[in-house]
Amino acid sequence: LFLEWLVFDRVGLELDVGLTELERTYDLSSGLGSVEESARPIILGANLYFKDHGRRGFRGFVGLGTGTVSVDYKLSGGTLGSQTSSHSVTMNTLKFGLDWQTETAGLRTQIISWVGKLSDTDSIATSKQTVDYTATVFTIGVFAVF
Repeated sequence: LFLEWLVFDRVGLELDVGLTELERTYDLSSGLGSVEESARPIILGANLYFKDHGRRGFRGFVGLGTGTVSVDYKLSGGTLGSQTSSHSVTMNTLKFGLDWQTETAGLRTQIISWVGKLSDTDSIATSKQTVDYTATVFTIGVFAVF
């Protein structure tokens, strides 16, 4: 879900909130166990439009954002036994998109790059580790103009 407030004709402030959790499962090396991970992002950013926002038609934009992702871990099996933990990771985003707008609604397509890193954490296992979060997402959605 995203909410955007147009500060000026070509600048918008945006709040992105993940309504569903992002999930992944992976195995740790040397038989230490497997990890089930779920994350929920909250990102605050700004979009710069190449054309005035009040006009109908196509309008390209570029955006930057920063925020946090709350991550929950569940470690099971292997030599480490069962453990649970959670932490927050700072994320930065870069996105490129294209809006097509009518009087009251529109269609948005965008490519978003997410990058985040958590260094020297021992939240999954007892040894220090670095966890990278990198993703590229293509989205298509509809929006309403108020």
